[in-house]
Amino acid sequence: MDVSVSGCDAEGIIRELLETGSRDEVVVLLFLSRQDAVLLSAIQRALTGGRYYASGTWTKSLVYSLIRRGLARELNVTIRGKKYRLYTLTDCGMRVANILAKTLNI
Repeated sequence: MDVSVSGCDAEGIIRELLETGSRDEVVVLLFLSRQDAVLLSAIQRALTGGRYYASGTWTKSLVYSLIRRGLARELNVTIRGKKYRLYTLTDCGMRVANILAKTLNI
């Protein structure tokens, strides 16, 4: 199965995520695939099952790892004069998340 689309080596990325034991990055990736754009605090709660907030530093490191891989992006928006950072998946990130979800039967 060829999963390379426009510079996105989904198969290689999935192999790397699973071989390096990046379970938490996979959790963030799958969470983002079911959302439009979210605040960091939503990702923090998703990492803990909604019981409490995960460490901001740890959560940022996971998100920025996905950004470096080209799977996610940060959006800066201003609403009523207040600035927010939202996170969403790129097309490549969505492709990887969809393949992972099917593979893991999620």
